Formats: sequence, C-alpha cells, structure tokens
Amino acid sequence: MEPFDENTTVSSACFAMVPDTKVIFVCGFWDSSLRCFTLEGRQLQSVYGHTRVLTCLDVSPNGRVVVTGSRDATASVWYYSRNPFRLESSPRASLVGHESAVTCVAVKAGSDTVVSGSSDVCLVHKLGGDLVRVLSHRTCRRPHLLRFCGPDSRL
Repeated sequence: MEPFDENTTVSSACFAMVPDTKVIFVCGFWDSSLRCFTLEGRQLQSVYGHTRVLTCLDVSPNGRVVVTGSRDATASVWYYSRNPFRLESSPRASLVGHESAVTCVAVKAGSDTVVSGSSDVCLVHKLGGDLVRVLSHRTCRRPHLLRFCGPDSRL
C-alpha cells in the first residue's frame, strides 16, 4: 500500500467496512484517492473526486453509499454496487458550504441524510446535495466524530 499523506493523522475516520462483506474503504492518501481493499490487503479500486486529501469517510448501514470528507472543504457522495463489486468512478454529489476542511461525516440509516463537520460548522445535506440545515458549534472547535445513534437515529 502506498503511504498516507504526510500531513494526515491516520485515525478510525480514515477506514470503513462495507457491512456483510470483506471490503474496506480507506482514505488519507497523498493523491486524494478513495481506495477499496479486501481484508487480505488486495486493492480492488481507486477513485478520485476531491481536489485535496480526503480526511474522513463513512459507509451507510446498507453498504450502498459512501460519503467522503476532504481538505478541499467538501463532502462527496459515492454509490457502491456489490454485484459485481464497483464503486462509481465519480461522486454523484458534492456537498458544499464549509469554509475549512471537512473532518467528519456520517450517513443516517434508512434516510437520505448526511452530516458533515468542520472547524467552522456542521452541515446537514440530502444525498443529492441539497442543504437542509446549518448547525453551529460553539463548544467544539474541530469535530472529529459524528454518529447517528439509537432507534430514532439521533445525531
């Protein structure tokens, strides 16, 4: 595997497994790629859609949507097919509105909702790119983790 970008802090936000498969998505590479690997380490695919290094990613619970965040201040929505395995070669939507690097993303189960966070704000988008809500955060200067939790999938 090629090295991660030298300015990337490798964390759990750089890795996500596709449910019920042996496929893992990895980000943080110097070439701004999103890569797919088997658990045995064989690279299956690389795709490009950001202009700067990816900082985080999340996979929907059904495994069909991958959302990435980047230092280019955007989040991107990618679709994944299991049979045959294939991540679309370009993102379906680019989620904009941040003024600084996106540091965390989350996809809501059973919904078309994505939340992305950066040092300036958290944004709620629909998968197609429509901005739903802006959430200011005064207590956390740089969010690192977003998760939807519980039976009603609260943020």
